[in-house]
Amino acid sequence: MTVEFGPEALRAQLGRLAKMQREAMGMGRVRLANQAGIGSDKTIFDFEFGLRQTAGTNQRKLEKALGWRQGAIDDVMRMVNRKASTITMEELLAPKDPNGLATATNEELLEELRRRMA
Repeated sequence: MTVEFGPEALRAQLGRLAKMQREAMGMGRVRLANQAGIGSDKTIFDFEFGLRQTAGTNQRKLEKALGWRQGAIDDVMRMVNRKASTITMEELLAPKDPNGLATATNEELLEELRRRMA
């Protein structure tokens, strides 16, 4: 029986999602490790297979290289009461900002809202 809750299940799901994202980006483990500045594809391997969780600087570098939002891994690891298989890639990805609204002032946001509602 597969364990669906707890840290081990969460690490395994993060690893599966990391592998999916890496492959979707057309990268091998060595290339991802180099791009992230982690230095070792063993770290990527261990993470993808749920053997070890990254931490600190390496974790932030891995999140950035995968296009995940900063803090995504920590957020998932706090979801101990959630069924691991329900965690999706969309929850991890850095938000897209096609309209440049992330850095807009309140006035600019209100103007954009008015424009869209007109």
